[in-house]
Amino acid sequence: MADAHVFDSVEHAGVISNPQPRQMRKGRGKTRGFSIQKKCRNNPNGKLEAIIPSDRMVAVGPGANSFVTELSVKVDQNTKHDVKSWKKVSDLAKEMILAHMLDPFEISDTQHTRDTILHTANNLYRYRRSRLHDHFKKFATKDERLQNIPEDVTEVEWKFLVEYFDSDPFKRMSARNKINKAK
Repeated sequence: MADAHVFDSVEHAGVISNPQPRQMRKGRGKTRGFSIQKKCRNNPNGKLEAIIPSDRMVAVGPGANSFVTELSVKVDQNTKHDVKSWKKVSDLAKEMILAHMLDPFEISDTQHTRDTILHTANNLYRYRRSRLHDHFKKFATKDERLQNIPEDVTEVEWKFLVEYFDSDPFKRMSARNKINKAK
């Protein structure tokens, strides 16, 4: 009862004002990459180890999770969602992602490494778009969809995505993909 405030005046007698309880968040929240920065500071050379085998297009080993986490943060920071696909993302954004990924990790700067980073970034971008489409499907009308903008998307990007997800070519592609997935 320490948080309650009891009014002394006659007109408010017996009224107790309690603050609203804090709302609990669902899930862990969006990653910001702080743990990667901390790990880099704790390493003697300031870089994390990641292994990209020459015969595979993925990072492996003990630093693989940190690699993907950092890449997902950089993809979110450097790409916009007002384009139809990863191919339409600007080359400048892709170069910035490459530069950011080559800096904190102890990996060789080869064409295979660059291709692997961009391949993984493409998958992460598509996964993010899939989550945005799931948010889009929660609402029945276009007006509801436009009013409920996800946290990490600008209004301009969300308007583009609502139009894109509501377009006939996207709906045909989605229906075709559902049929193929069911096979």
